[in-house]
Amino acid sequence: VTLKDFLQCSYIKKQIAMKTKLSLLTLFFSINGVFAINGLTTITNPLVGNQRSNAMAVDNNGKIYCGANNGLMKYENNTWTNYNTVNSSLNADTIRLLNMGGNNELVCVTNLGVSIFDGVSFVNIPYSTLGVNNNVNAIEKMQNDIWLGTNTGLFKFDGNSVTTYSVANNKLNNDTVLSLKPWNNELWVATINGLTKIDAGGNSYTYLSSNSGLKQNLIRDLEVFQNKLYIAYAPDNVDFINVQYFNGAIFSQLNDAATKVKIDRFYNIDKMAATPQGLILGDTYGELIYFNIITGQVESTGSNFSAMINIGW
Repeated sequence: VTLKDFLQCSYIKKQIAMKTKLSLLTLFFSINGVFAINGLTTITNPLVGNQRSNAMAVDNNGKIYCGANNGLMKYENNTWTNYNTVNSSLNADTIRLLNMGGNNELVCVTNLGVSIFDGVSFVNIPYSTLGVNNNVNAIEKMQNDIWLGTNTGLFKFDGNSVTTYSVANNKLNNDTVLSLKPWNNELWVATINGLTKIDAGGNSYTYLSSNSGLKQNLIRDLEVFQNKLYIAYAPDNVDFINVQYFNGAIFSQLNDAATKVKIDRFYNIDKMAATPQGLILGDTYGELIYFNIITGQVESTGSNFSAMINIGW
């Protein structure tokens, strides 16, 4: 069997494709560069001095975007390109959040509002139009709607008007929104007091520990993996990696028995990203944990990071 024949084997081709996609998927940004857990990619850090990455995203073509305090940076063809208020129509240089929305448009949350990048230019929407202040904790673009999770409720901007979801109109159980995640044609909203789902008609339902199998009411982050919704809580003395998953009917605890000798119980998991085999879990100490759900093992831990990405399998 020649090397060419070997590489043409469907199994090998599948493994190569998965490895390539996994390398892109599990990127995180550190002071030394962009790395790939379980991959071979190391990309030179474009930031200098005290600059840092606040957020990352990858588009459908594999372009990597880094939101920092000096604008938006795009990695394409082994080259970094910087977009800022001087050389582009970006509305502010400090980018706090990134979300890859529909039509392969990048949604940037800056200090002055939302700036949508189509790969060529930016369309800017000020906070006054969106009905919010500069207190956005999470953002998702679903179809033509932009959803903003803030400390004062959830806001949907459809391009013309703003719809508010809050305690005041009985749409949320708490107004502090920490994470947003589309799943099963609904928007799932993590707050500090409950998990709320919002359907296409704008109707909402809140899961609490008192009316469901939800373990805690304070939810730090949400992620989707293998058509299940993963929910990250604060740690406790029982479950060091305190993560549940929900299949639409039953809440189940992520089995972390094999990790208890490796993970400090005081770690606060507050970021998650999905990979084909498991979850990347990030904590408030800046440590990165790769948990293989199939094997139930911690496969690797990484150094400090400041942003995680999720391509969306």
